[in-house]
Amino acid sequence: MPGSGTGKQWSLILHILLFLITSAQAVAGNREDYEKLTIELATLLNTLAPYVTKLLADDPSGRIARILL
Repeated sequence: MPGSGTGKQWSLILHILLFLITSAQAVAGNREDYEKLTIELATLLNTLAPYVTKLLADDPSGRIARILL
């Protein structure tokens, strides 16, 4: 049947395009999640920084510093 190969080609092209669009949306969503995680981690580190500083200052032998490194 003439043209049936063309229909299959278009179907394949449409499936590939749908896959690419879906993948791009997933990547965009992941990027947003990573950005949110970065903000949460920065907030956590800023919250813990004074405690770590005090902990290190109260450790004249440097044992805690060696563990952290």
